[in-house]
Amino acid sequence: MKKSEKKQITAAVKAFPGVAVSFTEYDEIRVNLKGGNEATAYYTTDAADAIGTARLMSLDAVGTWEVRNAETNELVYIGKKAACIKHRATLRPTFNFVVVSAETVKGGN
Repeated sequence: MKKSEKKQITAAVKAFPGVAVSFTEYDEIRVNLKGGNEATAYYTTDAADAIGTARLMSLDAVGTWEVRNAETNELVYIGKKAACIKHRATLRPTFNFVVVSAETVKGGN
């Protein structure tokens, strides 16, 4: 894996609070909670899988919420629940935005 690819993956994962990324000597991508141990680590060779797993770890374990454009699914803001709800309210007059939590990702309410 090229150094530039590693930088891109690292930057993408760092966008998700509470999650860390590292690379093994065999170019596997290791995603884990900050301060996590091997029991919570996830290994993959696929960048999209690593980034998706980091997002779910952040949503679920850390309690992060997202504000996304309802039409394009573009990530607009990421943070704690109250901040996301406040941020969504400031955007509401312009576009239709949704707040995403771990429960909505898993199919809950």
